[in-house]
Amino acid sequence: MRRLSTTDGLTGLLNRRAAIAAMQTLPAPSSPTLRHVVFLVDVDHFKRSNDRHGHGAGDAVLVEIAQRFTAVCRPGDLVARWGGEEFLVVCRALDRSQAAAVAERLRVAIAERPLHAGGVAMALTVSIGFALPAAAHVGGRMARRHRRGRPGALHRQTRWTRCLDRRLVRGRDGSATGVARPAGRRGRRPDRGLRQPRADRLERHADIGHVDR
Repeated sequence: MRRLSTTDGLTGLLNRRAAIAAMQTLPAPSSPTLRHVVFLVDVDHFKRSNDRHGHGAGDAVLVEIAQRFTAVCRPGDLVARWGGEEFLVVCRALDRSQAAAVAERLRVAIAERPLHAGGVAMALTVSIGFALPAAAHVGGRMARRHRRGRPGALHRQTRWTRCLDRRLVRGRDGSATGVARPAGRRGRRPDRGLRQPRADRLERHADIGHVDR
């Protein structure tokens, strides 16, 4: 009975409630330069695929995505189904560059080869947002928003990307945040190379875990 209350019935991963509880019990990282990193991953255009191929195929795809994410994470990391086509990944004790590398591995795990369901191959991508909150804040603020029915800014971050172009900004309490940005939103100048996104646009999405709307 306890397993049923803590795991997602489809994928076998932790469910949202169990994931929040697990985050609240994480010990602090051994070094002040490291943070527990919270990733929220959303499968792009999943409803479109679901409608086209059927809910059975959609369920099979979610199971395969769960398996791929578990395979690229370390044994001590947390992988959960956040709800619908959204997944939560919590990796312990990383710095900012390592967090970006994990986000890239998660992205590539889905984008590098099609997912299969009922003999149908589906080429899907994911959107990824991540935050490096202070150790005392991991899980706590997400739990409060969950109780109020507010997934918060971490959820909104995931809507920004179809492929990874990570930029780091800093939240009000000093916690760093990562934004996976769409490559198509940048321009290329022949004399200057790739133009970076405007800082003010990043700042509007910077306060993961700190914005209530």
